[in-house]
Amino acid sequence: MTRRRISILCLIPPLIVGAPGCEAADPSAPPVPVDEVLYRTAGVDGALAAAALPDGGFVVGGFTDGGIGLGDWTNAFPLLLRVTAAGAIDASTVYRDLGFGGVAGVTASDQGLAVLVQTADYDATGVVAPDLALYRTRLDGRRQERLAALGARFPVREPLHRTRDGGFLVTTLRATVTGPDLVKLDATGSPIWTYHLPDAQDVRAAAEGSDGDLFVLGVRDDSRHLEIARLSPSGDERWRRTYGTDELRTATAIAASHGAVLVLGTRARPEPGVVALVVTRFSGAGEPEWERVFDSGDLAATVMTALPSGGVAFAYTARHGDPAAGSRAWVVRLSVDGTERWRNSFGPDRGTSFVRSVLALGDGRVAAVGSVGPEPIAGYGGDDFDVLAVFYEDT
Repeated sequence: MTRRRISILCLIPPLIVGAPGCEAADPSAPPVPVDEVLYRTAGVDGALAAAALPDGGFVVGGFTDGGIGLGDWTNAFPLLLRVTAAGAIDASTVYRDLGFGGVAGVTASDQGLAVLVQTADYDATGVVAPDLALYRTRLDGRRQERLAALGARFPVREPLHRTRDGGFLVTTLRATVTGPDLVKLDATGSPIWTYHLPDAQDVRAAAEGSDGDLFVLGVRDDSRHLEIARLSPSGDERWRRTYGTDELRTATAIAASHGAVLVLGTRARPEPGVVALVVTRFSGAGEPEWERVFDSGDLAATVMTALPSGGVAFAYTARHGDPAAGSRAWVVRLSVDGTERWRNSFGPDRGTSFVRSVLALGDGRVAAVGSVGPEPIAGYGGDDFDVLAVFYEDT
């Protein structure tokens, strides 16, 4: 795997809807591919989600102009960036009229983009009142219509998926004991069905298989059991299983690949504060097939995605040996049998970095999208975080 070290820096203030993110290049000159794209303003900027586009580029959802840090984006504004296949930001949109919040999910649709926006208002007592809504936008981010109002819900990581039938799947954290975890919408945003994972304390992720079936990942409140359910495209439960271990710490992400389902998580080690990074593969019927351990230490699993060429790519963060140096993110590529094909860093050698999405771009490359900052996070963290996207050649 090769990786060049070229960056594009956008030292610009948050822009109005549809304005270009960087100065336009000479249209007569061929695009020069780059391997890193950085979006930076005077405030706190962060990535929350990303989605590949048919033309080889991708879009990034997040927030900008924040004043607290990555730990709290309720004082920032929703942000949408469009990045070309050559690595240029050719559109940036800030939804200031929606109030404080962020773009928590984004995906391509038949008529542009579907954008999931989480906003938050403070009531008289200072309590945050969340609101989640799905919008249809043009490819440049200009809003066209609100498709669905989802109410006081908090989205999981990578909460929005375009399903094979043209609809959308929204996965949220549980706001009430009886509230739905998944909401299936048609292409117009109308609800079709909802699903509640009954024995899980929290739903962490969902993924769609090649046959249109859906896999849902949840965690029990004892932090030692995970729940996986397989649903038909119509939302009927085909099976639901509980997997227990005394060592389970977290189950973070799920991906469907080649008729199987893979789960990314961590397990406890005997040493205090040390966990092992684990990927477990289950058959389509829910039977465990293999488990691979890839790293151990003071680390956290983040996201995983299935790749069309086979296998998966996932990301995690590991704290540096020097506590003052922060945490660094890594991206790992696995073959179908779980063999590690490559591993590469995300972000600078020092500072703090996170990956929120890993994308297959369809041209032999993988893109990781997240945030980087020069300071370790303590509480709300520093005040100089930026959006970063890194391209990797998938060889």
